[in-house]
Amino acid sequence: MNSKYSKILFITSYIAILLVSLIRILCFETGILNDRATADTNKKITAEFLAESVSSRTSGGICFTAKLQEESNIDNKVYVIIKGGESLRVYPGDTFCLKGEFDVPEASLNPYGYDFARTVKSKGASVVFYSDAPSIIEHRESPYAKIYSLRNTVSDNMYKYLDEDSASVADAIVTGNRDRISAETSEIYKNAGIYHIVAVSGLHLGMVLIFITTVLGVFTKNSKGEKPIRLVITLISVIFLLIFTGFGISMWRAGLMAVFLVCASIGKREYSPFVSLYIVANGVIISEPCNYLDPAMHLSFMATLGILCANVYLKRFRNVKWRFKSIKMTFIMCLFAFVFTLPPMAFSFGGVSLSGIFCNVIVLAIAPYFLGMSYVHSVICLVAPEFLCTISADILGMITLGIRTIAQYFASLPISHIDVNFREIMIIFIEIGIGYMLFKKRPHRFAIPALFIFILANILPVAYNISQDKVTVTFLNAGQGESCLIEDSKGGVFMIDCGSESHSSIGYSEVIPYLKNTGTDQIDILFVTHYHTDHTNGIEALINNHMVKKIILPERKLAGDEKAKCLEILALCSKQGVKVQYASLGDVIKYNDRNVFYILNPLPDKQTDANNGSMVIEYNFKKRRVLFLSDIEEEAQRHIANEIKDCDIIKVPHHGGYAKTGFMISSKAKAEHAVISCGKNNK
Repeated sequence: MNSKYSKILFITSYIAILLVSLIRILCFETGILNDRATADTNKKITAEFLAESVSSRTSGGICFTAKLQEESNIDNKVYVIIKGGESLRVYPGDTFCLKGEFDVPEASLNPYGYDFARTVKSKGASVVFYSDAPSIIEHRESPYAKIYSLRNTVSDNMYKYLDEDSASVADAIVTGNRDRISAETSEIYKNAGIYHIVAVSGLHLGMVLIFITTVLGVFTKNSKGEKPIRLVITLISVIFLLIFTGFGISMWRAGLMAVFLVCASIGKREYSPFVSLYIVANGVIISEPCNYLDPAMHLSFMATLGILCANVYLKRFRNVKWRFKSIKMTFIMCLFAFVFTLPPMAFSFGGVSLSGIFCNVIVLAIAPYFLGMSYVHSVICLVAPEFLCTISADILGMITLGIRTIAQYFASLPISHIDVNFREIMIIFIEIGIGYMLFKKRPHRFAIPALFIFILANILPVAYNISQDKVTVTFLNAGQGESCLIEDSKGGVFMIDCGSESHSSIGYSEVIPYLKNTGTDQIDILFVTHYHTDHTNGIEALINNHMVKKIILPERKLAGDEKAKCLEILALCSKQGVKVQYASLGDVIKYNDRNVFYILNPLPDKQTDANNGSMVIEYNFKKRRVLFLSDIEEEAQRHIANEIKDCDIIKVPHHGGYAKTGFMISSKAKAEHAVISCGKNNK
């Protein structure tokens, strides 16, 4: 075929594949919106589901995606949550008859917060079905039960011969089950930048295929049927590992690329890993359009693209004689992978590990032994006597301990976790791209203008922010709870309460992501008005993340239901080195001449219930006033009514309850704006 027409045909094919992917995504998004609009929520029903994913643990239960097995106005998958079902093991193909109710998942309460609706959508599901263990009417096992029975046996054997920590990591590597990895271990591996080791990926499949092809080569060397046999063995291995490890995106990518490579070898065609990656990426989206939202897909494909680009770059140094050549080449590959995964890391997690570049150089050298020994140990435990299992467990435990020690060292470095903003990263990438194109075309002519534009684009916004003289008061959406952030452009960050009755993880899921993505690293003063959960359950996250310098608590005699929470906060402050101060009626907290807090309640020597004993705060900035009334009820409202001055903003007491006396205070305050912080369906 004429090369010109051939090129046009290929380009047309690539564009057509991309268009099909975009159409599939559009149809998927439309279907999700239709399902959520027509879902019959908050109504108890009995329905039959076909599980389409391996279950994972959630707080107080398990969750998995499933398809409704009966006529329904819901066309997409359903995200099933079974409370109290921690002991259940659910696998693709299992059938359930459950009693429960549908609900539309909530989006993020605040910018940058945890978006449950997006998480559900990334699983291909439109709505959530809530049930509980006693409401399981029937559970029929999957056709893949024998494979999953083997998976369970392998998993159980890990914990039989290894300590909990080593077993959880080895279990994740072999079976893909990461539910039992402790939060501490996850944090260490993430901060060290090597969490991919415990996520079943192309690295794992590559090792298995290399082993299989090496063994196969011994028996089929120079045989005519070598390549077809290799293709069959590759397909069987890919399918088995996909089922065994739970159909992960990384495994799909690696498996399909491996099949393409073998097919190209059989057909004696040139194999392009870039073309293969492009086709697989679009194929994965066309088959399951929800995958375009999955962080695992973003990271897997971008890391692979980075490694492929690194290989192209390193070809020019193939014949160059370097000292420690393999180490330097590994470092360059890790650097490329880091740069290419920087945007998805910033977007999905709001942070990256610079130390991971260096840690991976070491860990990737050990990884083949680590992964290989994990597989060897799992096989030995199935067929060998106990003394051999103990020996292999000791060897694997030593390797696991070595990797954990390396990870702990790199995780302790100051560059182990750096907060990055996706918007800023993309601006930098665009600037570098434009600069590269300008310098490549006319290096001398465009050098000075490009440098000047770069300086203006980056220095002017910073200079503008520094020159601002303002205070921003942000009432965060806490659902049935409260959290308010006050930021002075000239220095000073303050927060009043951080809690939610309707969102138990508000500190980690909403407040911290919002703070980090808006450039707030520390809170100078955190006021705790009283100790009820809807005002305090996010405080632990802030303190444990070293974001609080000083905390101010109400000084008064505590009611019985408050003492435990007060002691818990004090213990956290002592552990993390946070200063503690008490305040009551008449105290003035003066951070500087610009930011002054007047305490209008509680009485220090009076024991009242938690609500009437809440700290009432009047914040002053220049001539501006904001009044925070916490949860005070009629008794305290009448007590402070005469102390109220004209103010600009009033935070209405007790989530809008006790309206009569609330109106009395509001009329005295003469505020321009009133804010009520309350949950969904609050009457």
